[in-house]
Amino acid sequence: RPGATSRAAAAAADAAAAAFAPRALAVKALVQVALATGVDEQAVAARTTALLTLSRAAREGDGLALAAIVAAAQDWHARVKEVALEILGEVVRHGERRAVHARLHAVRALAPIALATGNASAVEALVGGLNDGHSAVREAAIAAVSALAKEGDNVVNDVLVARVTAIRALVPAAQTGDLRVVSVLTHCAEDWHAAVRREGLEAVARLAEEIQDDDCGHILAARWAA
Repeated sequence: RPGATSRAAAAAADAAAAAFAPRALAVKALVQVALATGVDEQAVAARTTALLTLSRAAREGDGLALAAIVAAAQDWHARVKEVALEILGEVVRHGERRAVHARLHAVRALAPIALATGNASAVEALVGGLNDGHSAVREAAIAAVSALAKEGDNVVNDVLVARVTAIRALVPAAQTGDLRVVSVLTHCAEDWHAAVRREGLEAVARLAEEIQDDDCGHILAARWAA
């Protein structure tokens, strides 16, 4: 009976919405606390606690929770910012499989921070994204880590350390025959900074050494580009 089926479906939807409502209200309240402007220690502690409480919702793909955490990653207070960055890293590495948009959003939010500051939490998360189960997240992570490896003239030590980390992380992708990544590594092998240049040369050398043992066409093409 179509009418009865429709009513049953509507009742189920209403029940689901009712069950979801308390959580949505809780997330909204936590977001307000997380983004408050208090400057005393108690207010900052409340903000970081709210962010940590929101982390589960963000990993599950809650857009409001994730947006608040992304905003907090640009906060004026160092502790709030660091907590937010750590949570975004958790979203990338441990976000629910179905929450692809959340992991992708987190990667895109972390990329400019890693590029500008070399923040270790941001870099670690982007490197983790290279192994994500979804191609869109992997592609975003490859683009972010590649941009970090090639970063031009930033002399901040954390950024230089991050660039070396990025080069090392990109080697497995180059070994699969990704010519874009091979190009990045060859670019790094000519970098102005000695540590980056050395890491780039070592990466290219590792690729070249495998020619003798690997006759797969696409891998050979990558080695030739190197």
